[in-house]
Amino acid sequence: MKWDGDVAGARNVLVKVGIGALHLYDQQPRGEGKNAVHHLGMQVVGIEELYERMKAAGLHIPNPIRKLGGGGGYFMLGAPDGVVIEIFEPGVLREPVVREYYGFGG
Repeated sequence: MKWDGDVAGARNVLVKVGIGALHLYDQQPRGEGKNAVHHLGMQVVGIEELYERMKAAGLHIPNPIRKLGGGGGYFMLGAPDGVVIEIFEPGVLREPVVREYYGFGG
C-alpha cells in the first residue's frame, strides 16, 4: 500500500502493482440496480482540453470540471452498461505522497 487517507470525505487507498497502480475509493454505489462500485477513475494530463474534446464529441458529461485547487480537478462521464468513469488530474496542492504516486513528484 502506498497511501491510505481521506479525500472528499471518503477513504482512498492507493496501491502500486508493478508499473501500474490501483486507486480504491471507498464510497457506496448510489441508487439501486447500479454496479458493484461507485465509479472507475482515470488519471490524465491536460484535463481542460480533454473535457472540451469529450463534450464536443457528444459524450454524456452531466457536470463541468470540479476544480480541486492548484490545477487539479475531475469530471464524471457515463459509459455503457451504467458504468461511471471519473477523469481526474491531481493538482499541485495534493499531499506529496499522492503527487509522487501519480508521477508528479513530491
